Amino acid sequence: MNKQMTNVLIIGATGSIGSVTRKYFLENTDDQLTLMSRYPQKLGQLNECREHAIAGSVMEQTDVRRLLYDI
Repeated sequence: MNKQMTNVLIIGATGSIGSVTRKYFLENTDDQLTLMSRYPQKLGQLNECREHAIAGSVMEQTDVRRLLYDI
């Protein structure tokens, strides 16, 4: 059976919960990660094959809409 590729959105990826969640997915899955943060430069080195970072805030409705349609 072929596993369908999953894209996981982590909002607040530079926060404490977001950082732990990111690490878990990288270590335990093959999923693609979209990392949303107000300060994506704080994410450090990205896994170019699996991670995509975008700047934005969950408090900004336009950022959330853009995310949902771009993923």
